[in-house]
Amino acid sequence: MMTEDTITEKQAWTEFSGNARMVKRDKELGYTMRMMAKPIPKDFGECTHSPKWGVEPVPTPPGYAWAAETFSRGASSLHLVPLTPLDEDEAKAQNSEWAEPGDRKVASVCDRRSQSVWGWSRRWHRTEGKLECATCLKLARAQTLPGMGGAV
Repeated sequence: MMTEDTITEKQAWTEFSGNARMVKRDKELGYTMRMMAKPIPKDFGECTHSPKWGVEPVPTPPGYAWAAETFSRGASSLHLVPLTPLDEDEAKAQNSEWAEPGDRKVASVCDRRSQSVWGWSRRWHRTEGKLECATCLKLARAQTLPGMGGAV
């Protein structure tokens, strides 16, 4: 991709990945960026990698969800919280994202953030552009990977 705003490799990384934390994560995942004189039309077909696109999904232990704070300015990370998300239809019917009652305080597994149930959100406009908290991610991996043991 080359536009008026994206003419160098560094600008391309920013355009595709977003902020510096996302660029660093994508490079660690093995993504590369190549500048080309002009795009070569090619049908890549269905991705045959396992996992799809070559990236492991973010682990989420049962009974937990990745969420962003809704009432905190400047919160730039997703945190793992002990909440059970409702599916889209149930969420609309109950006017809540969560199966739990909305009047209790819920702390992230890293204990750095605490909000009422209503203070956590999985909605795209709250989570877009945010990476998982490194401490929460480490605890989630320990909880979900076989043989790792540990508890969240």
